[in-house]
Amino acid sequence: MTLRKIFPILAIFIAALCLDSCKSSKQAVKTDTAAPSAGWTRVRVPVTVRISSPANMSVGATVTMIRDTSITVSAKVFGMEVFVAQATNDSILIVDKMHRQYLGKNIADALAGLPFNASSVQDLLTGHPVDIPQSILPSGASCNVSLNGGMMSEIAFSNRNTTNVKITYPDTVSTPFGTMAESTVIDADTEKSAKNIRAAIEWQWNKAKWNGDVEPRIIKLSDKYTRIDTGNITKLLGGS
Repeated sequence: MTLRKIFPILAIFIAALCLDSCKSSKQAVKTDTAAPSAGWTRVRVPVTVRISSPANMSVGATVTMIRDTSITVSAKVFGMEVFVAQATNDSILIVDKMHRQYLGKNIADALAGLPFNASSVQDLLTGHPVDIPQSILPSGASCNVSLNGGMMSEIAFSNRNTTNVKITYPDTVSTPFGTMAESTVIDADTEKSAKNIRAAIEWQWNKAKWNGDVEPRIIKLSDKYTRIDTGNITKLLGGS
């Protein structure tokens, strides 16, 4: 599967995370059992990414997060890195190492001015509630969050009945730096895709490295890589 084929999956996933202007409209359980995720500055955690649609595949990867700064995802096959993606407050870089091609986007260009914040995306990935004004949602869009024990159990986004994205968090685990989602399950469908997207990120927090044990990564590409282009991410969400 080339980067061009993988990108719609990533685009909808990233857009779903970035459209975090949601409101907590349903609160199943409100308790103080969820410990805050404060105190960590860096974390590197192994994950398993399972995709059941539009392709059936499973891959091991590593997610590295620098708090409030960046999220980097690296996937290896037989010990060789084949894919790396990095999102910061300024840009998105997706690299297909197997085919020596990459996509680089300025956040403002990629999301047509929609706000992006590394901290809120990190919270969304790990199941922690976010609170950003709903006024930034596109016309006709809706977004709702369900909470359980101070953590998100579900976040759902829809846009004029053309796109529906739901992220659920079936369970949580305790870590040295607070409660985290045990898995992050993404379900997305759009009229512009032949098949729905079904994917899950399974976190292995028991193998995570924290703070001083984690080095930030700078991705460097040689001139052998070809840059590709794609449409605006918001177009995948039925926007203009």
